[in-house]
This record gives sequence, structure tokens and C-alpha cells, in this order.
Amino acid sequence: MPWRRVALIATAFALCMQLAFWLAAGEASPFYEYFLWHTAVPNAFRELNLLPTLFGVAVSGNMHQPSLAAGVAASFVQWFSVGALVGVLTTLRLGQTPRSDGVPVDAQPVVAADAPKAARR
Repeated sequence: MPWRRVALIATAFALCMQLAFWLAAGEASPFYEYFLWHTAVPNAFRELNLLPTLFGVAVSGNMHQPSLAAGVAASFVQWFSVGALVGVLTTLRLGQTPRSDGVPVDAQPVVAADAPKAARR
């Protein structure tokens, strides 16, 4: 399996989720005024990021002010792992079989001994 592709998909997924969370819940977001009155999307993102928030609370030791750096790092790890799963499933869906060297089995040349008899003539 091309692990580079899986890592790229996982990183892109995690960065997109971080950006989406900032757009929905960030105070400096251009959509902040809109989401003050339409709270369904920010609340959904907060529920999805509950474990990273709890991790931030555990790191800071203050339940009223979680550690921002720890929360963002834990959120990135959470969404990176989900993105890695998506990347593996996408790579397998594209028909590439797992290999340690990153070369798909389908891309290897056919050796004459492996070719059918009709193709040898």
C-alpha cells in the first residue's frame, strides 16, 4: 500500500477538519456572527471534538479553561487517525494491494513465464 498516499490523505483530512472547526466555532472566524444565532453546526463540531477537549482539560488541570495547544494537538491526532482510516479504505478501493515498498502489484510488468500460452505465440 502506498503509505505516502495514506499519510497525505490523513494529513489533508485532519487539516480540513481543523479549518472547518475554526470556521464554525472560532471567535476570529468570518462566520462568527452567523454561528452565534445558528448553533447547530458549532455544537456538532464541539460534540465531535469532545475527547480532545477533555484531554485539554486534563493537561491544563482547570476544567474551565482547557489547554488550547493540547486540545488542538489531540484534535489533530483524532482527525489524522480518522483520515488514515479513510486513506487506507480509499487506497484499497482503488484496487492497490498492500506492499511494503509502495509499488502496487498491478503496476509490475508481466513476466513471460506468467503470461498465458495464447499470448506467447
